[in-house]
Formats: sequence, C-alpha cells, structure tokens
Amino acid sequence: MKRCHAFTTIEMIITLGLVAVIMLVAGPQVNRSNQHLSEQRFWHSFRQEWQVSRTQAQILHQGTSIYYYPPVNAIVFKGTGQKERLVPLPSTLRIDKFTPIQMKTDGYVQPGTRRLYSQIDHATYRIVIQMARGEYDVKKD
Repeated sequence: MKRCHAFTTIEMIITLGLVAVIMLVAGPQVNRSNQHLSEQRFWHSFRQEWQVSRTQAQILHQGTSIYYYPPVNAIVFKGTGQKERLVPLPSTLRIDKFTPIQMKTDGYVQPGTRRLYSQIDHATYRIVIQMARGEYDVKKD
C-alpha cells in the first residue's frame, strides 16, 4: 500500500492559527502606512495643481480659483475657461479652515493661512501663502 504525503488536520490548524496571529499583529501597521501614503499623495497632487495654476497665470495670463468643495470632499482648481481639476482629500484629512484662494492672472495670491487636520498623527497642517510670489509652505503643528 502506498502512503500519501500530505498535511494532517492538526498541522493545517496550527498553520492557519500562526497566519491569523501574524495578520492581527501586522494588519494595523499596514493600514496606517496606507493612510499615511494617501496623505502624501494628496500633498503631492495639491503641489502639482498649484504649480500648473502658477504656470498658467505666468505664461497664459489665466487666473485660477482654488476652493474646498464639500460634496465631493476635494480641493478644486478652476482656471478661467477651463475644466475643474479636483484634488480629493483622503479620509484621514479634515478641513479646519479653507477660505477660497484667488490666483490672479499675473500669479499674485493674497497672503493667508489655510488649515487641515490629520487624524493619523493628530496634527494640524497650515498652508501658509506668502507675499505676492504665489508660493506657499506647509507647516505641521
């Protein structure tokens, strides 16, 4: 009689138990990493859209309105005669204060501060718009 080499039921249960314990330990860290990555993607997209708007203002002399649109939970960049460009907020970021921003046709942006709150590290991010040049800094409090 030939004997088949296979896993026994006990070996399978032990293996599944070890996998479940590893998933319970590693799962929250993977989720937190994904949330942090989605926030980084948001900041990258925001900076990219800001640069596009500045370039259009300086070269094409087109102004841009930048505002928060709650129904879709996104920051909207709307250039003169152009389609709206959305930068969706990740579920971990919440708007604290975001008054509309008007980028003029020469690239000028009125100085001001906008605030977003991160639920990941319980920090406030301030978007500080600097004088005249149309640039901004993000400061983490």
